[in-house]
Amino acid sequence: MILYIFNPEHDLCLANGDRNFVPPASALRFAHDGKDVMRLIYGGEAEALAADDVALWTESHNVHSIDSVVPWGWDSHLKHLLVKQGVPETILPDDNWIDHVRMMQHRSFVVPIQEHACVADSVESVQR
Repeated sequence: MILYIFNPEHDLCLANGDRNFVPPASALRFAHDGKDVMRLIYGGEAEALAADDVALWTESHNVHSIDSVVPWGWDSHLKHLLVKQGVPETILPDDNWIDHVRMMQHRSFVVPIQEHACVADSVESVQR
């Protein structure tokens, strides 16, 4: 089974960096209300959850039947939630990989790249 998790609070969790970070209630509500976006992306039969629904879901499901987890985005907060609920760490990314994702999304990494980006303001400019 593949577990799809809609966690748009991912950017807040990355910015904070603490695995025990508690995202704002508004972000968690948005995640819960929008979790069906994962079904739209991955198909109607997808097991789609918001990150804060994982604890409730694991009460009635066998976490060892999960083959992989596909989130909106990986961060240490989500990994910590999954590990606390018994999801095997062998199917989750390691901490170094998550740290690498966090580093690559930091402004100090992205801003220099943006200086070399080309902005298209029309279809014609892309066709050149």
